[in-house]
Amino acid sequence: MSNFKSAVIVYDISAQDRFHILMSPWTDSYEDICNSLSFENTSGTTNAIIHVEFSPSSMDKAHLIDDYKLKIDESQIPGWFDAEMRERVSSRMRAYI
Repeated sequence: MSNFKSAVIVYDISAQDRFHILMSPWTDSYEDICNSLSFENTSGTTNAIIHVEFSPSSMDKAHLIDDYKLKIDESQIPGWFDAEMRERVSSRMRAYI
């Protein structure tokens, strides 16, 4: 089950940041996010897509955006998702929130 704020990260070497973030203001379901964008959710079968959640430790702290943590919702983290990429994804999700 996905939690607030869920996103699908797509690795794209040709993109400026080397990734795209797929999110929705209406849902935190990975499947619904992908379906709404007509994007095939191949997480777990390809190294180019991972699921993440960006959330506070508890919802009563949701207003404290600097306390949010990025959780990788995968059993294995691909090599392209390094510390620098993790920080850039966190920064973009923080800006979105």
